[in-house]
Amino acid sequence: MLKAIDRKGNNTNMKMNTKLVAILGAAALAATTAAAKSTVETVHFSIHTALTDTGVEPGSSGNVSANEVSHGDKLNEVLTVSVAGLTANTSYSLTANTTSSGTVDLEDFTTDNNGKATLHLRAGSKVGKNVTALPDGFLFTDVTELDVVNSGSVAVLTSAGTAPTSTVYSVKKSITGDTASGTLSINATKKGTKFNLTATGLTPNTDYNLFLNGNNVQTNTTDSKGRLKITSAPTPDNPTDLTAVEVQDTSGTTVLSTTVP
Repeated sequence: MLKAIDRKGNNTNMKMNTKLVAILGAAALAATTAAAKSTVETVHFSIHTALTDTGVEPGSSGNVSANEVSHGDKLNEVLTVSVAGLTANTSYSLTANTTSSGTVDLEDFTTDNNGKATLHLRAGSKVGKNVTALPDGFLFTDVTELDVVNSGSVAVLTSAGTAPTSTVYSVKKSITGDTASGTLSINATKKGTKFNLTATGLTPNTDYNLFLNGNNVQTNTTDSKGRLKITSAPTPDNPTDLTAVEVQDTSGTTVLSTTVP
């Protein structure tokens, strides 16, 4: 087989092969970099709210501060509950009503001589003296109500019906389909909820329907490059009630979907 030799006597095939390897290597690096830039799921939820007496022990009160941050497979949760005006030196329990596990007993405690107590709970390995571990898999976004119950399992303090003094909820994650992909982000405070969904790989200049919790809420159209950009949507009044997001074409075929959070 004849080898191509340039005017300086160099092996041209070797140069071409070296250049080809460099091109292929650069392409592989670009693909790896693109994969590395895929959105890592993040969830942040925090709430500060009061506990009000149910009439069983009039004049009792409490406060709740909860914070949950997850980034990929890392989870950090902290819960602080303070109560006052309860019966002195008496046993109570802190319970949570959840959508997935029903009522969960978080901690049993005893008030001091003044009928007060402060509870510290958290997830993970940073538990120890005066800090109680939250149950495995427990998520604040799954909680609908916190109660302090007496020895007869009667709620004396509850978060039900109270308006939080502050709340923050944010979600950012990838949303995928067979050929399309994109990013979903939700940012909510007491002032309102911002919904954003961007996607690529769809049919250009085409209508798609947005479904929230299985309900068709609006129609949006892709641009000439098949990109979809949704900057607002009628989310539930309580943003944590949003559990599923789908994008369907007009024939009813789901092209993008994800659960929330």
